[in-house]
Parts: sequence; C-alpha cells; structure tokens
Amino acid sequence: MSVFLHPEDYASAEEIVDRIEYSLSSGRPFSLIRLGDGELMVLAQELVHSLDWIKDNVPWSGSNTYCGVRLPNLELRDRMIDSISRADMVGVFADDEFTHQVFNALGIQPRSICYAFQNVYLPMYKPFVDLIRKYPPLLVGRPAAQFARYLYEKLGVVVPGTVTIDGYEEIETCIEAMSRIGHEWSLVSAGCNATIICTTMAEQSGKVAIDFGHAPDNAMSPDYPGYWLNTD
Repeated sequence: MSVFLHPEDYASAEEIVDRIEYSLSSGRPFSLIRLGDGELMVLAQELVHSLDWIKDNVPWSGSNTYCGVRLPNLELRDRMIDSISRADMVGVFADDEFTHQVFNALGIQPRSICYAFQNVYLPMYKPFVDLIRKYPPLLVGRPAAQFARYLYEKLGVVVPGTVTIDGYEEIETCIEAMSRIGHEWSLVSAGCNATIICTTMAEQSGKVAIDFGHAPDNAMSPDYPGYWLNTD
C-alpha cells in the first residue's frame, strides 16, 4: 500500500480547534497524536532499522528521558502502530524522508494529518487559549502539576486534575487514573506514550485527548515570553 503524506493536506490551527470544540460541545470523542523524531524511531524498530543499528546510533535509546521509553520496545511499537490506525488526526512531517520510510513500512494512511509541531503552536493561537478557558482540560505528564499552577496564575483556569507518567511502564496506571477523574478533554505530554493514551481515552472513554508534547515546557519557559496570545 502506498501512503500519501502531503503538506497541503495539513489541518490548520483553525480546523483543529474547530474540531476540538465541536467534539467537546457535542460530547464526541476525538484523538490527536503526533509523530516526532522519537516516535518515528520507536516505530522504525525492525521495520526500517535493526535493533543493533538503533542501539549504536540513537543516543537516547537507553533512557526514557527523551521521549518516555527505552529501546528496544517492540510492544510499544506495535501498540503505536495500532494507535496510528485509529487516531482521528496524526501530526507528521509530511515532507520528511524518514517519515515516509516509516509510513511506507507500516502501510497506514492516517485519517487526517497536521504538522507535527502544530500541537506546540496551538497555545499561540487565541481561539485555543479561549478553549482552555471555556473547557478546563485534564493535564497529563511530567509537567502536569506545574502547568496546572501556571494556567491558574496566567489564565485563572482551574483544571479538573493532573496525572503524572514517567515512562511506558506506567501507561496503564496513567490511563486508569485519567478514567477516574471527571473531565471532558485532556492535554497529554507523555512522549511516545501519548499516542496510546490519547487514542485509548477517545475510544474507551469517549473523551477528547490531545498529544500536547512540549507545549507546557514552552509556555512556562522564560525563553518564550509571548507564548500565550490571550492572557488578559
């Protein structure tokens, strides 16, 4: 199967926010995941690169610090493949050779795509910040508690809860914890694990779940003083 990924098919920030708001207002599930360098390397295990090649050439493979997983992890690869086929929208680098190598090896055509960094750009789009105000999200990931305080200080938003996750080994307890907290949608910053968390929460719990990547870190960093467009 030939897989077609074209930048002209990227969903815009406006389209993404409209899709999220429609899902929230109508009580429909929606999942957005993204495939950056780390996710692509997990997927490439024994499909594009051998495990030996990855061990010798991927500096972060032995630590979960970079993207929440140590390699090899073929179980995560297979679960991510399943998640990609089920996600409503997938963030990709549509003009990237490695991305095309991985997708052609998988033979999966995403339902819809956006730019892989669009998730971290969303806080710079005023309607998205308005959406956080209107529907306070559950926050998931290492920066969740700190980001919850930040949202309260900057936007006056009180989130329904926070859930931490440090690595792949905690993914099931993370999903269980999310399911116990009443919420309408979640912003998930959990590295590669977000692909599974987001699709699972959409399918099993009927929630809106967004892979938020490093957006909380950017928002809280003094290096990005103008990251939020709508803070007054």
